[in-house]
Amino acid sequence: MPYEYLENEATADLAIRAIGMDLREAFENTALALINAMFDTDKVEEQEIKLVTREAKDLKSLLYDFLEDVLYFHDAEGLVFKTVSVESLNEEEPGIKAVFKGEVFNPEKHEVKNSVKAITYFGMKIKNTNKGVEIELTVDL
Repeated sequence: MPYEYLENEATADLAIRAIGMDLREAFENTALALINAMFDTDKVEEQEIKLVTREAKDLKSLLYDFLEDVLYFHDAEGLVFKTVSVESLNEEEPGIKAVFKGEVFNPEKHEVKNSVKAITYFGMKIKNTNKGVEIELTVDL
């Protein structure tokens, strides 16, 4: 499994750990972990496409902004995503280009698991391991 939800003492928080063979895949898997924590994506269809381009001062800020886009598109446009594809990711001058695919949220079709209020920097780690790149972070529910 490319991600898991970690034990957390705070009931209003959700801790996520995601891994990838490289940073690009780790970012993708972190976004998928966030999306799957929010909704059952089995019934989500890829009818809408959102292109995301971001630049930031460092990788943690880039990850934060990238994940905030998932929340923004849901809150502002009522979208729920099924897939995330990171097309490019620059580590030296942190920047990302990604494609989110999903559809407009329908309460009769889509099961809500958790309401994520915010991405946080609390416990955020991006580190290289012998398995690739591992990302940990906590979101507010």
